[in-house]
Amino acid sequence: MASVVHIVFIILRYQDDSKYAGVWYFPGLFGIFLALVILQSKTTLPDGRRIVTYNSNVIRHGMIMLGLNILAFVVNILIWVFFFA
Repeated sequence: MASVVHIVFIILRYQDDSKYAGVWYFPGLFGIFLALVILQSKTTLPDGRRIVTYNSNVIRHGMIMLGLNILAFVVNILIWVFFFA
């Protein structure tokens, strides 16, 4: 859902009369960071073993977040390249 909001802000940002113009310069970066935190989180048990912090459903959601936010970031870069270069 957050990536859809990113894409909407990308589209709105390039309209001159938008109140959201210039709000986010690189949509997707914050979501990519959060997804990577979810995917890389490990917990150390008292016996020294390291296990993943989140269950498989949360990890799957993190992978979806990562993919959608990378898509939002790439769309933003493409808009910059083709419309402002």
